[in-house]
Amino acid sequence: LEGDGAGGLPDSGPFDVIVVSAGVPSLPRALLEQLKPGGRLFAFVGDAPVMKARLVTCVEPGQYATEDIFESLVPMLSNAPAGDAFRF
Repeated sequence: LEGDGAGGLPDSGPFDVIVVSAGVPSLPRALLEQLKPGGRLFAFVGDAPVMKARLVTCVEPGQYATEDIFESLVPMLSNAPAGDAFRF
C-alpha cells in the first residue's frame, strides 16, 4: 500500500510491518498505533547529519521495544511532523 507516510493508513491497519523509507525527526505516534502486537516498524529517525535506522517491535498495545541498528542519512519524509526542539 502507498499513502502519506506521515499519517500512515489507519483505515487499513493494524499492520504486521510498516517501513518508512525516508527520514522522520521522531517516530509519529500514529504509525506506532497502527502496529499489531508482534508487528515491526522500520524508519530512519533523527536529523542531519546523522539519523538512526530504528527497528521498533510492538510488544503489546501501547508498549514498544526499540533497537537502533545503524546510522545513516536519508531525505526527510514529506509532511513529517516536526520533532521536539530544545527550548528554554
